[in-house]
Amino acid sequence: MQGRELFLAKQAVIVMLIGLFGGFAWTFALLEEVSLSPIPIVFADSFPGEPQNWRAVHTGCLMNGIMALAIAAAMPLFNPPEPAKKRVVIGVVFAIWANTIFYFANLMAPNRSLSLGENALGGASLAGSIGYITALIGAVALIYALFVLLMQGKGKSA
Repeated sequence: MQGRELFLAKQAVIVMLIGLFGGFAWTFALLEEVSLSPIPIVFADSFPGEPQNWRAVHTGCLMNGIMALAIAAAMPLFNPPEPAKKRVVIGVVFAIWANTIFYFANLMAPNRSLSLGENALGGASLAGSIGYITALIGAVALIYALFVLLMQGKGKSA
């Protein structure tokens, strides 16, 4: 793997590690305690956040990491020039970290970070606004990065 692809892959692995730790948090939220079975010790008798939101942290970060690894692995197939490769990597890295911020903001936002204001799920909050804005910009960055990558393959099909 080349320099930029390796950087993207490393960022993907870090996000995946966060997702794996989110899996432990999901377990603790489901159990409503922090314990490590079969050890008969309860470290805390409550855990913040709703289980479905921790599940989103777990699965979302893992899927974003897998996506970024796939893009890093596929980059040589498209053989983009260095400026295009840089734009793809920056866009994908921004997107996976923006989504990670979104998942954690979602834990604290009554409106689940799905809008800037109040919605059917709950009221507006700073966490909701941060999550919504980062996810929206991240989505646009990812779409742009994928479009740049896709354009590298035009006229070169088998």
